[in-house]
Amino acid sequence: MAKERRETKYRKRRTSILCGILAVLVSAVAVVTACTVFFRVESVAVEGNERYSAEEILAAAAIELGSNLPLTAGELLQDRICTTLPYIESVKVEKHLPTRLVLVVKEAPPIAVVAQEAPAQDLPPENGEDPGEDPEADQAGPETSPDQQEAPEESEAEPEAEAVQGGYWLLDAKARLLEPVDESGGVGYIQIKGITAVEPEKGRTMQVLQGYEGQLEALIRLLQAVQERGLGDKVTEIDVSSPTEVDMLYDGRLRVTMLINADFSRKMVIFSQIADLLGDGRQGTVNLKTTDAYFTPGGV
Repeated sequence: MAKERRETKYRKRRTSILCGILAVLVSAVAVVTACTVFFRVESVAVEGNERYSAEEILAAAAIELGSNLPLTAGELLQDRICTTLPYIESVKVEKHLPTRLVLVVKEAPPIAVVAQEAPAQDLPPENGEDPGEDPEADQAGPETSPDQQEAPEESEAEPEAEAVQGGYWLLDAKARLLEPVDESGGVGYIQIKGITAVEPEKGRTMQVLQGYEGQLEALIRLLQAVQERGLGDKVTEIDVSSPTEVDMLYDGRLRVTMLINADFSRKMVIFSQIADLLGDGRQGTVNLKTTDAYFTPGGV
């Protein structure tokens, strides 16, 4: 009798476990079915936009009405929008069940301008010969008298190739390339010295020559610190040509020197206090390479 009671108790326990698993599976299927059938994108709204219209942003997002709302990939939408419309820094995708999608965009103001690395040009061979010509080709053919030579056909003169020049690109505080400009288009922005943009692509983070990755990382940190302190309108130049130091020109009259691995957020707080103490008329160099700050008056 005891054995039969144990077997009966075991069967009941096993049945209850199986029923519980089945209930979970049925619930999961019901949830997935509900999401697939009922929660579909019927409307999309855009918030936070100024530079671009809602229509431009929606066209870049390429959201299909009727697609599954819960399964809409926010990272994919952000990549589409930020790549197509570079002045948008980030996109927050808000899903309002059952059918509404909201795109909250954060725009990236330009803060600096950098020169584009000029593409390398093919140099002529040292002996002046065309590498595509065979120097023995003339000797292989039969000689032709001047009378037998045909007059060259007249053809339109081919236009000369334009000189290859490096242009300029506007950057945001994360060193994202916003748009190409000419030299006049960069007036009013922080001039970046010491590095150039290699193979620039709109909407992508600036790439630099091999060996300058440390300077680029420092530049990004400094630009963000300058933007956080609201100094972008007064900083006129940042030089990252040195692998160990960063040089910043403020208001055309104060040159600030810092180590490349410094905490720029903290350094900009210190410099803001120094600039306020010095006032508008002083010129010189502010040395922030140590824990103490030093001011040396003079020209910059």
